[in-house]
Amino acid sequence: MRRKHRQKIPQQVVKIFCLLFLVFCLKDFTVQGKDNRPKRIEDGYVYIVEQGVAKITDYKGTGGNLNVPWSLGGVEVIEIAEKAFSGNDSITSVNLPNSIIRVGKEAFSGCKKLVNFRLSSQIEKISEGLFRDCIKLSSIMIPERVVEISRNAFAGCNNLIYVYFGGTKMLSHISPGAFLGTPWFEKQKDEFVIVGNGVLIKYNGNKTKVILPWNVYYVANAFEDHTEIEEVILAEWTKGILENAFRGCSALKSVQFGEWITEIGPYAFENCISLEKLLLPDRIQSIGSNAFAGCQNLYSISSLFNLSNVESGTFENCRSLENIVLSEDLISIGDSAFLNCKSLKFVKYGERLNTIGKFAFSGCKNLLSIQIPDSVTQIDTGAFQESGIQSISLPIGVENIKENVFKGCNQLKEVTFQNLNTVIDDSAFDRKDMILNIPDKLALYEKERHIAGYTLPTPSLFVDKDLSVIKFAQENQLEFRIQPIRTKFYDFLRYPGAVSYTIIFSRIDDRTELIVPSMINGFPVSVIGEAAFQNNSSIQSVVINDTITKIEDWAFSYCPNLKNVIIGNSVESIGADAFHGDFLIQKIFIPPSVNQIGANAFKDCPNLTISGISGSAAEKYGIANGIPFMLELHNIP
Repeated sequence: MRRKHRQKIPQQVVKIFCLLFLVFCLKDFTVQGKDNRPKRIEDGYVYIVEQGVAKITDYKGTGGNLNVPWSLGGVEVIEIAEKAFSGNDSITSVNLPNSIIRVGKEAFSGCKKLVNFRLSSQIEKISEGLFRDCIKLSSIMIPERVVEISRNAFAGCNNLIYVYFGGTKMLSHISPGAFLGTPWFEKQKDEFVIVGNGVLIKYNGNKTKVILPWNVYYVANAFEDHTEIEEVILAEWTKGILENAFRGCSALKSVQFGEWITEIGPYAFENCISLEKLLLPDRIQSIGSNAFAGCQNLYSISSLFNLSNVESGTFENCRSLENIVLSEDLISIGDSAFLNCKSLKFVKYGERLNTIGKFAFSGCKNLLSIQIPDSVTQIDTGAFQESGIQSISLPIGVENIKENVFKGCNQLKEVTFQNLNTVIDDSAFDRKDMILNIPDKLALYEKERHIAGYTLPTPSLFVDKDLSVIKFAQENQLEFRIQPIRTKFYDFLRYPGAVSYTIIFSRIDDRTELIVPSMINGFPVSVIGEAAFQNNSSIQSVVINDTITKIEDWAFSYCPNLKNVIIGNSVESIGADAFHGDFLIQKIFIPPSVNQIGANAFKDCPNLTISGISGSAAEKYGIANGIPFMLELHNIP
């Protein structure tokens, strides 16, 4: 048998194969990124592929003049990630392909040898700090699609002499510090420096009254810290007051707006301490964070009807602001929105509010009450801390009361909950003498059943120890009371731990014959509460069912047309003055179950005859009070 021999591969062939393999790897290979997404390298460009397009995330090449490719690995490049080329000292010029539509924050910041740069014509935003500290960058052409130049985009480019805005008719937003420290910005000496689509980026005047030119559509931070300005008249066609526009204008007293203003940016009027009143046009749709923060003398601001959100800190430290009317469609009130508005007494908004942010009304000492609509689901940390709130009702959707929400509310007397399972942080309240009003569990179930559209099984008993709100009240030794169930005709109350209800109020005013209800939500009604039917002028006859065990004081007093009363066989007590002043009643059978009748229970019933069995509380009461008594041989009314 012949033995087969393996043919050896020549060593030279092996070397050639290895060399080709290394070249291939240098051309395009995959590594695993920190975020577990596969990253590839081609010609020094590190990139990832997402949804069929490529994003450059880093650069490992030799630098020099870069013509960034429009595709990598056969996939179109549309984005450069945040800080992708940041701090690279080898790049001297960059030409971006027109396939790129996004460049992330600080993508080329700190490239200290970068002299020339061509942006893609598809770019719409020059992102924050994009070229910051590119100290040799000498010129830039802003593409015509650019809408926004973000904060510090060219800050520290101390050799940037030329900035070309030719054709930038869409450029409407330039953020503070965009050209900070650039020779180009410093050499702009016109009184009003306007670029792009009417963006005022610099004011070189020193007048106390400033009238803006007609072609100013947007005001960037041109007036920041101009402490000499007292009055500003905006152009009729001005659409936006951008970030920091009048920040720190401490002498500014009056601003006259045109009718086309739709937005006020973040910090736009921060610390304008002389502003007292602002009349905004109805078209205002957005006001940025801290826009009026620190306007200590601002007591009135109007036309906020189109805001969907009050951003964080918008009116922080507006200590003179007394009243504010917000949009009916308001969705959220941001963190610290009204922090330390010490004069604020009244806030109005609609029924769509969802969120009240951290410290939103903290320090509002004169805010004694506020309506929280059922739409609210989140009240965040310290929202009403050290405010003047005296009572508040929390809607069913609020599942958590977070840290310090009502801390330091020294006037808080009552808190009404709609959700028994609301989880309350131990620091949420620090008063020990307030009352917690707690909803009846069954009433809550009925509401949920109605909303959900399905039928629940027979309700379970009310178990105090299993409910978050009651546990909180007991652990913190707070007084609490169960809120009544309200129906069309009655209010029913169930006391803690009880398994039956008391009628505490009746709103029946159109019935002559009344049968007292015996059940509510599957549980018996056992008590007719104090003055529940008092002064009812329509009732002529009443049937009290066998579930009732107690008729409390004044329950049917002063019912001027009440003639006939049938008392069920389970009633054990009739309270003082229960039928006082019912002068038309002629005869009433009091069953032997009644063992107690209060003082004046039938006072001023001149035609009354009491009937009952011998030796009963009814007989004793009739004799004691001079009311005729008729002996009944059978316990039949």
